[in-house]
Amino acid sequence: MKPHLIPVPGLRGRSEREDRDHGPPRRRITAPRVQLEVVRERQHTLALSGRLDHGSAHLLEAEIERMCEDGVTAITLDLRGLGEIDWAGIAVIAFRSAHCNRRGYHLEVIAGSEVLLAALTDAGVEHLVAREALDAAGEAQLQDRLSLG
Repeated sequence: MKPHLIPVPGLRGRSEREDRDHGPPRRRITAPRVQLEVVRERQHTLALSGRLDHGSAHLLEAEIERMCEDGVTAITLDLRGLGEIDWAGIAVIAFRSAHCNRRGYHLEVIAGSEVLLAALTDAGVEHLVAREALDAAGEAQLQDRLSLG
């Protein structure tokens, strides 16, 4: 069985007779090379507890940076165990989320309380809140805060 040849506009191939009479073709038509890349999303969750403040925020920042350098492409910050957070903690979350976004990575937050949700909203990073982690009351609180702001 002969292979079925499909003519390519603008290119003139040679017939079997021309190939037999003139030897191998002088020009080869090759398809562009395809580059394949296996992409595996590496996800990690950091569960924070205690205090995230000016004295400890640098630890979170360093850990997020280390994870990115190690090839982690999706990070979830679980803040449900936090007892306290200050402006420095919120600032690190906001800065690192923008930094991850520029690199093509994903960072999201599981907020632990209405107060924390309010602080994230006030900082303009409410889009980081993982919606699937919110219960119905938390989702309503987030929607209320977004409609007020």
